[in-house]
This record gives sequence, structure tokens and C-alpha cells, in this order.
Amino acid sequence: MSHDALLWINENPIPMPRNKQVGRDRVWRVFSNLVSHASKDDLLVWVSDLTQETETGLHRRTIRAARILLQEQGLLVDTQTRKQKGVKVFQLAIAKFQDAVQVHSRRDTPPPRHDDSRQASGQASGQASGQASGQASGRDTPPQTEQNLNTTQALFKLVVKAQLQHENWRTNTDPEAFKKKHAAEYLPVCEKALRQYPGGHNDPDVVHWVLGDLFAKTKPDYKVSPSLLQILANRYELPGGNLVSKEPDFDPELSKLMAQQVREQFRQQCKQNKQNL
Repeated sequence: MSHDALLWINENPIPMPRNKQVGRDRVWRVFSNLVSHASKDDLLVWVSDLTQETETGLHRRTIRAARILLQEQGLLVDTQTRKQKGVKVFQLAIAKFQDAVQVHSRRDTPPPRHDDSRQASGQASGQASGQASGQASGRDTPPQTEQNLNTTQALFKLVVKAQLQHENWRTNTDPEAFKKKHAAEYLPVCEKALRQYPGGHNDPDVVHWVLGDLFAKTKPDYKVSPSLLQILANRYELPGGNLVSKEPDFDPELSKLMAQQVREQFRQQCKQNKQNL
């Protein structure tokens, strides 16, 4: 995930397009969700409208219309390529952010010393391999501070408990063995849930959301209802979570305030992360 890009668009509000069918607030939700899925370096993003429907609570027709508006505005570019299952690959065009990243990269990258050439080559190969692997997986990887590791584990424990109770044949399964077997599958979705619903590691509705993300495509009874998505949006004060019929216009001042809160939280995470090294 491009965490820096997500901070950037909150600190430097970008005017959102709109039309009679889709307001700026909904376009902003689609745009910021795309940014949260974008690869770190080149801001390539491939996320299905079904995934965005689950994560934003918007209907797929609204998501498609918002993407068209973003393309017309020049904020989203169709690369004419597709990933697995035919999902389109787009590139986000955030000009000032991308220019700043390029300048920062040139300033902070000293030429490698001759005797370090092998090490530099190995690091470059490892980074390229890691980036390719991360992009192929389609999963985001946030900074692993002690705090978010603990909350993710807490949510993971509740998800496992709920899943063991969901089907009769799993009631006698050893929970620890089950957790070890499914950690690689469940933990990334738990992390994604907590990015969308911060502080929701003890919330049964967030547990339901995680199980829906994991199994709803093959098991309809796991599907999260629109009403529950609306409840979660209201509870965690997500943009558009209120039930007011008229959409509010994009508020730059509110966006800046939210960005300051996110930035301060990020700094605290980095500080704590350094102390744990």
C-alpha cells in the first residue's frame, strides 16, 4: 500500500469531480480506496469493483461511474492491461506527489561504492522480488508496530472462534491448530479490516465483515448486508456514513484535520517501532 500517497491526498486535498448521479463525497471514497490499494512506487492499482463495493459500501454502478469521472479528470489512467480474473489495471495520476517522490529519491540515493556493488545488486534484486510478490498478492502491508500486531491478533482470535462456531463439524477442532493452519489466509484480511475500521478488534460486526471478505464469494450466507455496512460506516465515522440524504460537498478543512490525525498516529507508530528494534 502507498501509505505516503494516502497521507498526501489528505494533506493536499484534490478537488473531486461530480455529476448529477455521483457526488464529490462518493467519488472521494472511491478515489481514496483506490489509493489505499495502489503499489508504493508507481501507483498501479488493480482492484475489482466488487472489492470496492465491499470496502466502501457503495453500489458497483456508483463505483464505475466514479471511476469514469476520475478518468475524465485525469486522476485515473487505464493502462489497457488486466490482472487475474480480468481485473483492469489503472495508474493513479497524482502529479505533485509523484514529482516529490522522484525528487526525494534522487536526493536520498547515493551512488553505490565499488566494493558494495554486490551487496547493492543483491538488495535491488530482493526489493524487486519483494515488490513483485506484494503486487501479485494484491494485499497491503502496513507498518508492523506492536500495537497493530496485538490488535490484529485479537481480531484474528475472534474470527477463528466465530468460524469454528459457524459450522458444526469444526466445533471440536483444536483452535490453536486451526489458527496456525489459516493464519496466512486470515491475518491479511484482519489487517485490512482494522485499516478500514480502526479500533474494531473487539467488534463482532467487524468479525462478520472479515468472514464475509473471506467466504462471501463462494458462500452467500457469509455476505455482509448493506445495512450492516451502513452501521459500520456510522459507527466508525467513515465518509458518507451518515444517513443524510443530501451529500455534503468535499470539505478541504476537514480533510486536513483528518490528515493531521493520521500523520500523528503514523509518527507514533514509527517511534514505537524504533523503540522495539
